[in-house]
Amino acid sequence: MQTSSIHLDAAARIPVLEPLRRVNEALLDLLRSFTAEEWHRPTVHPDRNVKDLTAHLLQTTLMRVSIARDRYRLPTEPIANIDHLIALIQRNNREFMTAMSWVSPRILIELIEV
Repeated sequence: MQTSSIHLDAAARIPVLEPLRRVNEALLDLLRSFTAEEWHRPTVHPDRNVKDLTAHLLQTTLMRVSIARDRYRLPTEPIANIDHLIALIQRNNREFMTAMSWVSPRILIELIEV
């Protein structure tokens, strides 16, 4: 039996920008449709509402741009194991969502648009 191998070439461009733009537009359309009450609705995560998860999406984007474009990383202590990594990620998520609790949903939407 012969198996086929897949060769991944880093130079091969994969056209994902347009589909991701459509997904982002759909997300923005959904966020713009929320009422004030819907922003505070619970989600499947027991401690996070819709606004918290929206802030989390923004945090991920801001962090990726900071790292990829600006080569900026917040210094952290060495990660010893997977539990330490998970704790670091969860702490960063909580800190950002807490900071964004002071920000209006409209500002979150505008930042995601950018």
